[in-house]
Amino acid sequence: YGDIDQETALAAAHGFTGCLSAVQFSHVAPLKAALHPSHPAPVTVTGHVTESSCVAPAGTDATSRERTHSFADHSGTMDDREPLTHAIKSDSAVIGGLIAVVIFIFLCVSAIAVRIYQQKRLYKRNEAKRSENIDSAEAVLKSELHIQNAVGENQKEYFF
Repeated sequence: YGDIDQETALAAAHGFTGCLSAVQFSHVAPLKAALHPSHPAPVTVTGHVTESSCVAPAGTDATSRERTHSFADHSGTMDDREPLTHAIKSDSAVIGGLIAVVIFIFLCVSAIAVRIYQQKRLYKRNEAKRSENIDSAEAVLKSELHIQNAVGENQKEYFF
C-alpha cells in the first residue's frame, strides 16, 4: 500500500477489493475531471489517482456490484437501474442563455422602435417647414405681382 492513501488502505483492511469506477456529486463527476486534467477542473485532488480498467471477478452479478449512494438525493444504497426521484438537475446555463437571448431581442426591438419614432418626427418637422416655405413663397409672389400691377397702372407712356 505504498502509494495508497490511508482511507483506501483502511477500506482494504476491512475487506474492500475492487476498484473505484466513478464518483459523482449531483451533476459533477470529480473523478472523471481528476483523470482528465487537460481541462481546468473544479476538483482538488490530494493523493495519487490512476486510471485503470476495472474487471469484475467471474461469477458475480453485474447489478449486485454496482450500487450508487447519492448524498444529496437519497440516503442509503440504491440500484443503478432505479431512477432517482429527486435528482438535482442544474439547467442554469440553459436558463441564463434563454434570458440573454430574450434581453437581446428586446433591446433590438427597442432600438428599431426608437429609430422609427425619430424618423417620423424628422419627416413631420420637414413637412411643416416645407409647407411654411410654400406659404411664404406664395406670399412673396403675390406681393411682387401686386407691386408690378401697381407700377404698371401708374406708369405713363410719353411719345415725342
